Amino acid sequence: MVSGFAKTERTMRALFLRRLHLWPRFQLDVSQELQREPPEVVDIRVPMSSYMVGIQKAMVKISEFAK
Repeated sequence: MVSGFAKTERTMRALFLRRLHLWPRFQLDVSQELQREPPEVVDIRVPMSSYMVGIQKAMVKISEFAK
């Protein structure tokens, strides 16, 4: 369980944050707030460069080989 927060700790350190409050969305206050004012979700898609496509294809080949 401790290793599960390592990435969060590194990100917080990089952003110079000292405290993190996590609230599950099923908690009554959070649930009511989300129903009252739903969050705006923005999906931004960036096309892959030719290098990125090459890397993706190589990774697919490796994963197929590993099966």
